[in-house]
Amino acid sequence: MMNRLWFLAAIVSAMLFASLACGGGSAEQPDAGDAEQALAKEVEEDARRARRAGQKTETEQAPQQVAGEGEVVFPDEIVEETVRKRLKQDDGPILIADVEEFTEFSVALQLYVSNISGVERMVNLTDFDLTQNTTSDISALAGLTNLTRLDLAQNDISDISALAGLTNLTYLRLKDNQVSDISPLSGMTELTELDLWENQISDISPLAGLTKIEELNLTSNDITDISPLSSLSNLRLLELTKNGITDLSPLLEAGLGEGATIRLWNEPLDANSIEVVIPQLEAAGVKVQF
Repeated sequence: MMNRLWFLAAIVSAMLFASLACGGGSAEQPDAGDAEQALAKEVEEDARRARRAGQKTETEQAPQQVAGEGEVVFPDEIVEETVRKRLKQDDGPILIADVEEFTEFSVALQLYVSNISGVERMVNLTDFDLTQNTTSDISALAGLTNLTRLDLAQNDISDISALAGLTNLTYLRLKDNQVSDISPLSGMTELTELDLWENQISDISPLAGLTKIEELNLTSNDITDISPLSSLSNLRLLELTKNGITDLSPLLEAGLGEGATIRLWNEPLDANSIEVVIPQLEAAGVKVQF
């Protein structure tokens, strides 16, 4: 790979030298711009192959910083820049003691944050927002037990086991990820709002004990059995559109009442759900949109 890159670079240099020696570019001379484009394309292809293999190219690799005693290093440049702006510190070591004072931290909508290492030092965080980035590894969050709000929407997350100990969460958004196993959520009994829209979830049994939930979004998953929802009597908004749900009868057991809303547009509901369950829910004051 590197031999090809050096060879193309040499061609570019030779063409530029020849062009200067001849006093400009005649129609017969090779186009140095084409060679430059070829070199750029080769570098891009190298980077793409490396990313598919889970590696970094030589041009993407940066020297790893080693944290000194009492210091923290943020490998992701965007995260480090955000921390430095927050601390009003342009350079020099970032101290653990300084980031421990953060109670909220956001790198939302940055698009390219892929590594949140270092965030584990923000032990007093109550609110962390990582919306719309490219992070897949969230292990740095495992010890942040003071968190009450966590937004991880629109990332590349499939494994949420690191969240299991975050039992103080009242708000959790995991919209638009690749999560299939939600068992780590089973102990989050303080949750009042949970957004799991557009994942790969089929088993929602871990939600059965989360009885404080008021807003639950399960849109665009692979759910057919909603019986675990029968214990969620505090639900005020339930989103079930784009699944494969036929039987709504478990919702009668939940005892949903006046002011609650259920949305399940175009679900393949059976006759009992349409003719019996929905009328009973509506009689109790529940708004059903289907």
